[in-house]
Amino acid sequence: MAVFLAASDETSGEGIFHHAGYVAPVKAWTDGLVPAWKVKVLDGPPRLDEFHMTELRSRSWREKHGITEEDAENRIDAAVDVISRTRGMFAVRSSIDDTHFSNQAAGLRFKLNDPKRGPVDFVADYPSFHGYLYLVLAVCSAYPTAEKVDFVLEKKKEVFAAMHDFHEGLRESFMNVGLPRFAEIIGDLLPNDKKKIPLQAADLLCWHTQRKFAHARNLAITFSEVDALRLSKLARLGTGHTWPREMAKELCSGLFEDWRKLNE
Repeated sequence: MAVFLAASDETSGEGIFHHAGYVAPVKAWTDGLVPAWKVKVLDGPPRLDEFHMTELRSRSWREKHGITEEDAENRIDAAVDVISRTRGMFAVRSSIDDTHFSNQAAGLRFKLNDPKRGPVDFVADYPSFHGYLYLVLAVCSAYPTAEKVDFVLEKKKEVFAAMHDFHEGLRESFMNVGLPRFAEIIGDLLPNDKKKIPLQAADLLCWHTQRKFAHARNLAITFSEVDALRLSKLARLGTGHTWPREMAKELCSGLFEDWRKLNE
């Protein structure tokens, strides 16, 4: 039986919100990507404690840490190479028009399971992540030996509590909508930080994904041929989904209607 780990990051740009990352058997992470990443990406000189695309592309950050622009680009190329050479890495992306969604969801709030916390706004993080989660489960459910899929993501205090509540109810929800295989293999939601290498790999994919979409909307945002080539390698094996506007509208309308009935 195989246990999978899905590591994701989130970002937004030019009104589009993204969740993106990689899913792979745990052994592919522990025996393949993580040790190679430590040697080829993080080790120096100078050594990096963590890999962040925004930092490596920041002149002030590079000067502060004694890293040249050439070395930063070499580190990025090394990271792309490690991911593309690690067997089992599968890229997953879920995107949503944040501007449109925010207009549709304006005023939509829900209570958390924790009675000490007040209601929270329904923001794009939630449908974006659950679109990502659905795609991951769709991929892994095709493997008869898949036992479970754990999800690791950076703990963003503004939204993690709600994500955790949603996740707690997904097993029952999948059973109710006729997806018993999804219910069988969905694992835990694991909060962590960017010191965890799988999240650094997700950061790399997320940055390039965001830049591609942002450049398509605003040509003043640079997405070079080198960036495009890197993204093609990072997402060579993978899948992605962009929420249709009509689907986002129907989701919010349905939730507003549910609330109306509950309050009658």
